[in-house]
Amino acid sequence: MAQRSVNKTWVIISAVLLLVIVTLVLVLRHPKEPTLPTVQTIEDVLEKKREVSTYTYLTPSEWDQTAFAEKAINESQGKDDGQEKIEFGIVQNPDQPTQYYFATSERVSDTELFLGIYQYDSATRVWERLYKKTVTITTPIDVYAFHVLGLHNGSLIVQRNQSSYSPGPCYDPLLSLGTKIQTPEGEREAVSPLLELNLEDPYGQWEQHTLPDTIRTKQEEASVTCATELQ
Repeated sequence: MAQRSVNKTWVIISAVLLLVIVTLVLVLRHPKEPTLPTVQTIEDVLEKKREVSTYTYLTPSEWDQTAFAEKAINESQGKDDGQEKIEFGIVQNPDQPTQYYFATSERVSDTELFLGIYQYDSATRVWERLYKKTVTITTPIDVYAFHVLGLHNGSLIVQRNQSSYSPGPCYDPLLSLGTKIQTPEGEREAVSPLLELNLEDPYGQWEQHTLPDTIRTKQEEASVTCATELQ
Protein backbone atom coordinates (compact mmCIF):
# COMPACT_ATOMS: atom_id res chain seq x y z
CA MET A 1 0.00 0.00 0.00
CA ALA A 2 2.83 2.38 0.92
CA GLN A 3 4.64 1.50 -2.32
CA ARG A 4 1.57 2.38 -4.37
CA SER A 5 1.31 5.76 -2.59
CA VAL A 6 4.96 6.56 -3.36
CA ASN A 7 4.54 5.59 -7.01
CA LYS A 8 1.43 7.74 -7.28
CA THR A 9 3.30 10.71 -5.81
CA TRP A 10 6.15 10.32 -8.31
CA VAL A 11 3.66 10.13 -11.16
CA ILE A 12 2.09 13.43 -10.06
CA ILE A 13 5.51 15.10 -9.66
CA SER A 14 6.63 13.81 -13.06
CA ALA A 15 3.45 15.10 -14.69
CA VAL A 16 3.91 18.54 -13.13
CA LEU A 17 7.56 18.69 -14.24
CA LEU A 18 6.57 17.63 -17.76
CA LEU A 19 3.92 20.35 -17.86
CA VAL A 20 6.46 22.96 -16.75
CA ILE A 21 8.97 21.82 -19.38
CA VAL A 22 6.36 21.89 -22.15
CA THR A 23 5.24 25.37 -21.08
CA LEU A 24 8.83 26.67 -21.12
CA VAL A 25 9.46 25.20 -24.55
CA LEU A 26 6.34 26.84 -25.95
CA VAL A 27 7.23 30.21 -24.43
CA LEU A 28 10.79 30.09 -25.74
CA ARG A 29 9.66 29.02 -29.20
CA HIS A 30 7.12 31.85 -29.36
CA PRO A 31 8.67 34.87 -27.61
CA LYS A 32 6.47 37.81 -26.87
CA GLU A 33 6.43 40.23 -29.75
CA PRO A 34 7.90 43.67 -29.01
CA THR A 35 5.39 46.41 -28.41
CA LEU A 36 5.20 48.65 -31.44
CA PRO A 37 4.36 52.34 -31.10
CA THR A 38 0.73 53.07 -31.72
CA VAL A 39 -0.50 55.60 -34.25
CA GLN A 40 -1.38 57.90 -31.37
CA THR A 41 2.16 57.64 -29.95
CA ILE A 42 3.69 58.56 -33.31
CA GLU A 43 1.27 61.47 -33.69
CA ASP A 44 2.18 62.73 -30.21
CA VAL A 45 5.90 62.69 -31.09
CA LEU A 46 5.30 64.51 -34.36
CA GLU A 47 3.07 67.06 -32.65
CA LYS A 48 5.78 67.75 -30.07
CA LYS A 49 8.28 68.24 -32.90
CA ARG A 50 5.93 70.66 -34.65
CA GLU A 51 5.51 72.69 -31.48
CA VAL A 52 9.21 73.62 -31.25
CA SER A 53 9.50 77.37 -31.56
CA THR A 54 12.27 79.95 -31.22
CA TYR A 55 12.86 83.45 -32.53
CA THR A 56 16.40 83.74 -31.24
CA TYR A 57 19.19 83.97 -33.78
CA LEU A 58 22.91 84.66 -33.93
CA THR A 59 24.98 86.63 -36.39
CA PRO A 60 27.94 84.92 -38.09
CA SER A 61 30.34 86.91 -35.91
CA GLU A 62 28.55 85.80 -32.72
CA TRP A 63 28.47 82.10 -33.56
CA ASP A 64 31.65 80.27 -32.57
CA GLN A 65 31.07 77.61 -35.25
CA THR A 66 30.90 79.88 -38.31
CA ALA A 67 34.42 79.17 -39.56
CA PHE A 68 34.03 75.41 -39.03
CA ALA A 69 30.66 75.31 -40.79
CA GLU A 70 31.86 77.34 -43.77
CA LYS A 71 34.95 75.14 -44.07
CA ALA A 72 32.86 71.95 -43.94
CA ILE A 73 30.48 73.20 -46.63
CA ASN A 74 33.13 74.58 -48.97
CA GLU A 75 35.73 71.85 -48.55
CA SER A 76 33.31 68.98 -49.16
CA GLN A 77 32.18 70.61 -52.42
CA GLY A 78 35.69 71.34 -53.65
CA LYS A 79 35.29 75.07 -53.13
CA ASP A 80 37.81 77.54 -51.77
CA ASP A 81 37.64 78.74 -48.17
CA GLY A 82 35.08 81.50 -47.84
CA GLN A 83 33.66 80.92 -51.29
CA GLU A 84 30.20 80.18 -49.90
CA LYS A 85 29.54 82.40 -46.90
CA ILE A 86 27.06 82.14 -44.05
CA GLU A 87 24.58 85.00 -43.99
CA PHE A 88 22.93 86.89 -41.13
CA GLY A 89 20.74 84.71 -38.93
CA ILE A 90 21.79 81.38 -37.42
CA VAL A 91 19.10 79.53 -35.49
CA GLN A 92 19.66 76.74 -32.98
CA ASN A 93 17.10 73.96 -32.63
CA PRO A 94 15.92 74.08 -28.97
CA ASP A 95 15.20 70.32 -29.04
CA GLN A 96 18.61 69.40 -30.49
CA PRO A 97 21.28 71.80 -29.21
CA THR A 98 23.93 70.76 -31.75
CA GLN A 99 21.59 71.36 -34.71
CA TYR A 100 21.63 74.75 -36.42
CA TYR A 101 19.99 76.33 -39.45
CA PHE A 102 21.40 79.10 -41.62
CA ALA A 103 21.54 80.48 -45.14
CA THR A 104 24.56 81.00 -47.38
CA SER A 105 25.38 82.93 -50.51
CA GLU A 106 28.06 82.71 -53.17
CA ARG A 107 28.69 85.20 -55.95
CA VAL A 108 29.45 82.73 -58.72
CA SER A 109 30.05 85.41 -61.35
CA ASP A 110 29.06 88.97 -62.22
CA THR A 111 25.74 87.66 -63.46
CA GLU A 112 25.07 84.68 -61.20
CA LEU A 113 24.37 84.31 -57.48
CA PHE A 114 23.99 81.04 -55.57
CA LEU A 115 21.82 80.88 -52.44
CA GLY A 116 21.50 77.95 -50.05
CA ILE A 117 19.78 77.07 -46.78
CA TYR A 118 21.37 74.44 -44.56
CA GLN A 119 20.95 72.24 -41.52
CA TYR A 120 24.25 71.74 -39.70
CA ASP A 121 25.34 69.60 -36.76
CA SER A 122 28.07 71.31 -34.76
CA ALA A 123 29.12 68.08 -33.02
CA THR A 124 29.75 66.06 -36.18
CA ARG A 125 30.16 68.98 -38.63
CA VAL A 126 27.80 67.18 -40.97
CA TRP A 127 25.58 69.40 -43.09
CA GLU A 128 22.49 68.96 -45.22
CA ARG A 129 21.41 71.44 -47.85
CA LEU A 130 17.68 71.95 -47.49
CA TYR A 131 17.21 74.44 -50.30
CA LYS A 132 19.17 76.02 -53.12
CA LYS A 133 18.53 78.64 -55.75
CA THR A 134 20.51 80.33 -58.50
CA VAL A 135 19.72 83.98 -59.20
CA THR A 136 20.53 85.86 -62.41
CA ILE A 137 22.04 89.28 -61.72
CA THR A 138 21.31 92.12 -64.13
CA THR A 139 21.38 95.09 -61.72
CA PRO A 140 22.77 95.57 -58.18
CA ILE A 141 19.26 95.39 -56.71
CA ASP A 142 19.08 91.76 -57.87
CA VAL A 143 21.69 90.77 -55.27
CA TYR A 144 19.98 89.53 -52.14
CA ALA A 145 20.33 86.91 -49.41
CA PHE A 146 18.12 84.79 -47.22
CA HIS A 147 18.22 85.43 -43.48
CA VAL A 148 17.10 82.64 -41.12
CA LEU A 149 15.42 84.26 -38.12
CA GLY A 150 13.51 81.53 -36.32
CA LEU A 151 12.03 78.06 -36.13
CA HIS A 152 8.31 77.59 -35.61
CA ASN A 153 6.18 74.43 -35.77
CA GLY A 154 8.32 72.61 -38.31
CA SER A 155 9.13 75.64 -40.46
CA LEU A 156 12.12 77.94 -40.68
CA ILE A 157 11.29 81.63 -40.49
CA VAL A 158 13.14 83.15 -43.43
CA GLN A 159 13.41 86.64 -44.88
CA ARG A 160 14.74 87.89 -48.23
CA ASN A 161 17.03 90.90 -47.88
CA GLN A 162 18.46 93.06 -50.62
CA SER A 163 22.19 92.98 -49.89
CA SER A 164 22.89 96.72 -49.97
CA TYR A 165 19.88 97.68 -47.84
CA SER A 166 20.92 99.27 -44.53
CA PRO A 167 17.93 100.08 -42.30
CA GLY A 168 19.64 101.46 -39.17
CA PRO A 169 20.92 100.32 -35.75
CA CYS A 170 17.55 99.72 -34.06
CA TYR A 171 15.98 97.87 -36.95
CA ASP A 172 14.49 94.49 -35.99
CA PRO A 173 13.99 92.13 -38.95
CA LEU A 174 11.35 90.16 -37.05
CA LEU A 175 9.10 93.23 -37.08
CA SER A 176 9.35 93.75 -40.84
CA LEU A 177 6.17 93.48 -42.86
CA GLY A 178 8.15 94.07 -46.03
CA THR A 179 9.95 97.14 -47.32
CA LYS A 180 10.01 98.61 -50.82
CA ILE A 181 12.63 101.00 -52.20
CA GLN A 182 12.65 103.16 -55.29
CA THR A 183 15.26 102.29 -57.93
CA PRO A 184 15.96 103.49 -61.49
CA GLU A 185 14.14 100.33 -62.60
CA GLY A 186 11.11 101.19 -60.46
CA GLU A 187 9.92 100.09 -57.03
CA ARG A 188 11.65 96.95 -55.80
CA GLU A 189 11.57 94.81 -52.68
CA ALA A 190 14.32 95.61 -50.17
CA VAL A 191 13.07 93.31 -47.41
CA SER A 192 10.39 90.67 -47.66
CA PRO A 193 7.80 89.88 -45.01
CA LEU A 194 8.62 86.92 -42.76
CA LEU A 195 8.22 83.68 -44.69
CA GLU A 196 7.81 80.05 -43.64
CA LEU A 197 10.02 77.38 -45.21
CA ASN A 198 8.39 74.05 -44.39
CA LEU A 199 11.21 71.66 -43.44
CA GLU A 200 9.22 68.74 -44.84
CA ASP A 201 8.63 70.53 -48.17
CA PRO A 202 11.26 73.28 -48.58
CA TYR A 203 10.53 73.77 -52.29
CA GLY A 204 6.82 74.18 -51.71
CA GLN A 205 5.04 77.51 -51.40
CA TRP A 206 6.58 79.76 -48.75
CA GLU A 207 3.67 81.20 -46.82
CA GLN A 208 3.84 84.53 -45.02
CA HIS A 209 4.47 84.11 -41.30
CA THR A 210 2.56 85.96 -38.61
CA LEU A 211 4.70 86.73 -35.59
CA PRO A 212 3.01 85.70 -32.30
CA ASP A 213 1.71 88.69 -30.34
CA THR A 214 3.93 87.97 -27.34
CA ILE A 215 7.05 87.94 -29.51
CA ARG A 216 5.99 91.05 -31.43
CA THR A 217 5.39 92.99 -28.21
CA LYS A 218 8.76 91.94 -26.83
CA GLN A 219 10.61 92.95 -30.01
CA GLU A 220 8.76 96.28 -30.24
CA GLU A 221 9.72 97.13 -26.67
CA ALA A 222 13.35 96.30 -27.42
CA SER A 223 13.30 98.56 -30.49
CA VAL A 224 11.84 101.44 -28.48
CA THR A 225 14.49 100.96 -25.79
CA CYS A 226 17.22 100.96 -28.44
CA ALA A 227 15.94 104.18 -29.99
CA THR A 228 15.67 105.85 -26.58
CA GLU A 229 19.23 104.94 -25.67
CA LEU A 230 20.52 106.45 -28.91
CA GLN A 231 18.88 109.82 -28.25
